[in-house]
Amino acid sequence: NTLYPKLKQMINDGNINDAEDILYEYANPINPDILKVGLFFYYDLNRMADAELEAADFTRDEVKEGVQELLKRKTLEQFFVRNPILSGLILHF
Repeated sequence: NTLYPKLKQMINDGNINDAEDILYEYANPINPDILKVGLFFYYDLNRMADAELEAADFTRDEVKEGVQELLKRKTLEQFFVRNPILSGLILHF
């Protein structure tokens, strides 16, 4: 998988917001590999100093929200996979 190295390079270049956008393009629908890449992505961001994040127009709160969003997507996906009737209903709206 080449996604993580690409995101890592974008982080290093200060393009965190663009990297996050790419992550979420791949995370629809989410799968275990993308979840893993996403968690590593946010782990790397969380290790950065606040000043580094701010220089890239990103915040510590956005790191936390990103992790929560990934986990929420995974939870919703599991819910609908286990409930195919609900999944079918959602697809009709």
